[in-house]
Amino acid sequence: MTYISRTMEEKLISMIDKYQVIMITGPRQVGKSTLLNYISRTLDKKINKVTLDDLMLRNQAKNDPELFLRTHETPLIIDEFQYAPELLSYIKMITKKLYLVKKSKLKLYIF
Repeated sequence: MTYISRTMEEKLISMIDKYQVIMITGPRQVGKSTLLNYISRTLDKKINKVTLDDLMLRNQAKNDPELFLRTHETPLIIDEFQYAPELLSYIKMITKKLYLVKKSKLKLYIF
């Protein structure tokens, strides 16, 4: 299948090095996952990916969000994030802590 360029492609690429967390939302089947998969392949950077379609990962994300985030190395794409909104407060805490204490950056791409 041929990749179709998205309007957000250039904007997203420019944001990746500027922001610790990027969340992409939108209606189903508009190409959010396809866009991030394409960008992760073309950037020549190792970007890890998990999908919360996987019930074991989803349960871990919901029941122990802190462990879930520690388990997966960043930069990290979390696909189907809507299944575990519990992750949001932990992402906020970890991002703030890393920035204030270590001045390092967490990299998460959520959609």
